[in-house]
Formats: sequence, C-alpha cells, structure tokens
Amino acid sequence: MAIRKHKNDTNKWIIDYYPEGRKGKRCRLTFDGTEAEARDAEMELRRMHISTGSRTNPPINRILPEYLEWMKIHRAERTYRDFCYSLKWIEPHFGPLPVSRITPEVFNRFKAARGKVPRAINKEIDYLKGLINWMVRNGYTEPLPFKPEKVPYSRPLPKIPHPDEVEALLDEIKDPLKLAMTILMFEGGTRFTETANIRWEDINWSGGIILMRNKTKRMKQRVVIMPDRAAEILGPIKQPSGYVFVNPKTEKPYQSLKTLFAGACRRAGIQRISPHKLRHAFATYLLESAGDLRLVQMALGHSDISTTQIYTQIAVSNLRDAVKNSTNRLKNTKNRQNLDHTGQT
Repeated sequence: MAIRKHKNDTNKWIIDYYPEGRKGKRCRLTFDGTEAEARDAEMELRRMHISTGSRTNPPINRILPEYLEWMKIHRAERTYRDFCYSLKWIEPHFGPLPVSRITPEVFNRFKAARGKVPRAINKEIDYLKGLINWMVRNGYTEPLPFKPEKVPYSRPLPKIPHPDEVEALLDEIKDPLKLAMTILMFEGGTRFTETANIRWEDINWSGGIILMRNKTKRMKQRVVIMPDRAAEILGPIKQPSGYVFVNPKTEKPYQSLKTLFAGACRRAGIQRISPHKLRHAFATYLLESAGDLRLVQMALGHSDISTTQIYTQIAVSNLRDAVKNSTNRLKNTKNRQNLDHTGQT
C-alpha cells in the first residue's frame, strides 16, 4: 500500500492498495481530508486487506501475528512459549505457503529436514494443525484435504519413583512452603506451575479441597483434594487472599524447584526426581489403589481418557516387576531349601 498527495488538489490524497495481494488487481482511492486522516484510512484498508485477503488463502506467515495474539489469550503461557520456539522449524517450511499448497510431499520434506526427532516432529505437526484449524474456523482458508501422517513413535513409560524414595525426598526439604508444594504434587497430582499459582481464596478449608484455576493446562478448572500433610503446614499460616507459595526474594510465585530437588535427592542418596514425576507417581498409585481409570482422569484433569491410559501400562509394568521379583524370591528360597536338604543327607 502507498499514500501520496493528489497532483491537483492539496486537500486530497491517493491511496493505492491490493485487495487480492500484490499479484492481484490494484485499486486506487482518492481521499479527501488531512494527511493524518488519510493515514488512518490507509490503516483501515490494511486491516480490511488482511481480512479479505486472508480469505483468498494467504501464506501462513501473514496470519501468524494474529494467531500469536490469539494464543496469548486462549492458551497457557507455557504452550504459547513452546509454540513460538517450534516456529523455528515450522515457519521455514510452511510459512511462505498458503494452506492450499501444503501437500503430503511438503510434510515429508519437513520430516526429512527435521531429522530423527520423532516426538518433536509430531508435536510440531500438531501445532501446525492447530493453526490451520484456527484459520478454517475464522474463514481464512479451506481445511487440508488429507490427514497429515505422523512419524512412528513409541512414547517411553515414565519412570515412577517408589513411595520410599519420595518420602526420603520429603525428609530433605526443610522449607515448609516448598515441602507443602511437594506434598501437593505427590498426594494431589498437581502440576508444578498450577501448584505455584494457587491462591488462598482458592482453598475451601471446610471441604478440604482446592479449586485449580490458575495456570492450568488449557485453562481448565478442576478440584483437587487437599492432602492432610499439606493442610497441617498451610492451615496455621492461612491468609484471606493472595498467592500461597510466594518466593520471598521476588515476592512472586516460585518459578522452579529443580535446584531444590536436585540437592534433596543427592542428600537422600536416591535417583533424581523431578516435580512432574511426582504427578506420575500420584496417578500410578491412585490407579493401583482404586482400579478406576475414570477416577484418575478426573483427578488429573485430563480431557481425553486416552492420555490417562498410559498409567494402565505403568501399573501393568509394576505388576510384572512385582511378579518377577516374587518369583525370584521363591526360586532363591527353594534353592536354599535344596541346599540345606542336600547338606543334611
């Protein structure tokens, strides 16, 4: 677009614009008014150009700024940051193309260039699909006429810490607030970020529950049972409002406990436990105890039960290990009995 003075009338301005993009037909508007008003009119035409032009299947790059603004509002901060990071690989391959020109071959070239990182590739394909679906919902393009094929990937089962290891970790955490956070993740199944952003007004003390509504995945609210050990720590210091777990150095919610966990695990003489492994442990032991997958799904706040089903595999794996250990103990006992019997004869 361009704006310039009218040759014959100093009170008029010429605005050139391309409703269908640079390769389309040029339109010319004569505007009567001040330069500032003419520039305002040009900006309005630009917005109209983005809207109408996008409906003629624009390159994805043109839509990205608007989509990023939408993500800031409608997606979790961590998801937004991860999407921005993934653009490093998505944009060079798909950014210059309109959706109509994205073919299976384009996806195959992307996969080949990306290398042997199947989990990352599949995540980036999901991000791109989310962007395209958003464009379709907003009338910017037609859907892809095919389903993008993902790279074969078998997600490894999370390594679940034994309850004794978790208790050893808890014994090494001396700060009461950090200890309460850790208990919440292990006995309540909360994620670190949503735990750090619990507010006092979200706790129902009489009901023994916490309403998780801040920094939750996909902004989805859920109820978490307050663990007794966490309530014993937090009850005496409860406040009417504000964040519960405030870092005294920053006066903001804690951003990480990785250093704390690393030191506590080292002192306890156990393998490294991350905050998210505590959530995995909560889900696994709840499933083994209750035997109800729907209950675990509700406790974790999963939208899709297929996400929760991974804990069925972990429970079966734990059962297999327990049976194997039991069998080995029986074999060892039998061997000792045989030796004793041989010695007696």
